[in-house]
Amino acid sequence: MFDWIENEDIFECKVKNCFKFKVEPDGDKWKASFEAGDFLIRKKDGYADSESAKKGITESYISFIEQCISDIAAGEVRKKRILLIEDEKPFSQALTIFLRREGYEVILADDGEEGLEQLRKHEIDIVVTDLMMPRMNGEHFLEILKKKYHSTIPVIVQTAYGTIDCSKRLLKLGVHDILLKPYSFNDLKKALLEALAEF
Repeated sequence: MFDWIENEDIFECKVKNCFKFKVEPDGDKWKASFEAGDFLIRKKDGYADSESAKKGITESYISFIEQCISDIAAGEVRKKRILLIEDEKPFSQALTIFLRREGYEVILADDGEEGLEQLRKHEIDIVVTDLMMPRMNGEHFLEILKKKYHSTIPVIVQTAYGTIDCSKRLLKLGVHDILLKPYSFNDLKKALLEALAEF
């Protein structure tokens, strides 16, 4: 199962035919599946010799697998949570249906002020926000998000009023992507996957 590569101070272990975990939503529950594959484990420092390194890496790998199984059994693997800030109800409802079908949990807010309130209540993985909204617009929301919360949460902006100057300001505020309305759901799907992969 383990192929070892020994260098001067690095022990590499290629785990052959290991199990890769895939966890996906199945109605209100989670479905876990496994597939065989290979990947490489590296452990540098902290071991006196190659034998202790091999033992440590093997034990770490087994512990990792056991923890994954335990987390799944305990229901501790949760869906990615999106904060959707959008004041147009029909559009918000359509996006919510699409995102939930894609396996996301969706937290809704009508404007930036409510968006900040939801951020205080929930652990958010990514934000999708409109720009033109009542009370607090999307740009003001992003300024507060960056200055007050020093947030590293990825943000995707959707707007029908995009300009070059606006885009420059949004990028300075750390926005990951800007989608111009009308856009396709596939555009949003791609933007979400790319943003989550980077954070």
